[in-house]
Amino acid sequence: MLARRAVDALPLPRTRAGAVKLIVSELVTNSIEHGQLSSGDRIEVRARVSPQGALRIEVRDPGPGPPPDAPGGMGWRILERLADRWGVDHHGGQARVWFELDPAMPARQR
Repeated sequence: MLARRAVDALPLPRTRAGAVKLIVSELVTNSIEHGQLSSGDRIEVRARVSPQGALRIEVRDPGPGPPPDAPGGMGWRILERLADRWGVDHHGGQARVWFELDPAMPARQR
């Protein structure tokens, strides 16, 4: 999957890459399964890593996004467990699910 390979290109500690891949895979899968997309629609994944190591990823698609009362599926549980913050909103006619991870602390400071 292209999104998982894109995560590999991010400057992330190896200890975080697996969690980020899992979240991104789940969000892209949700866009495919629930986004009501047509064959020409695109899913966009944007990532930003701050100089301090904080990460923000957004998964966007032109679908309606999840309804406010959407039942909590596996994807939401993964986000709750692994992300420091996350949300769903609409921006520029696109549904956007985003998540953030604070900078990883070195093992000796934990």
